[in-house]
Amino acid sequence: MLGLLGFFMLLLPVGAQTTPVISELGRPMLRTWRAAEYLAGAEVWAAAQSDSGVMHFANLDGVLAYDGRDWGFLKVQPQYLRQLSWGTNDGAGRLWISGVDAFGSVGWDAQGRIQHTDLLQFLPATNRSVGLLRDLVVRPDGVFAGGDVAVLRWNAGKLTRQDLGSVGRVHLFAADQRLFLH
Repeated sequence: MLGLLGFFMLLLPVGAQTTPVISELGRPMLRTWRAAEYLAGAEVWAAAQSDSGVMHFANLDGVLAYDGRDWGFLKVQPQYLRQLSWGTNDGAGRLWISGVDAFGSVGWDAQGRIQHTDLLQFLPATNRSVGLLRDLVVRPDGVFAGGDVAVLRWNAGKLTRQDLGSVGRVHLFAADQRLFLH
């Protein structure tokens, strides 16, 4: 019996020496930032991560970007953004954004400067009032935005609008290579 107890006593110091010190022990898993830290509105509606790992946020004031250390901000017009998504349908990864009378993309030029493109400019002026576009789906056959009055599709440099009429507000989602309206 003493031999077995002695064996376990020998294991204790070895186990204690090989146990790694966990520096994150007791720390919260989440980090909260206040609007004063990222210098924009307090409301954040959506988040997307780029291929490079940068996090982007749809904010009441524009688009926020966080690279793990520093915050960046891009003011877009109109400012109220509700949705964003990272993806490609033309071979170039970009951030797609939508909100109140807002549908566009954010990309970078050859010099690395950030550029916002308002896609509503490709509709006749009388059709640019699209209300709140709540949903955004990026697929190889187009980028779709849906809301209260219309569904928009950007594909091959062309923007099309499908009015919802009496159907009213819809939600978009993609599954199994299909786009669904609900």
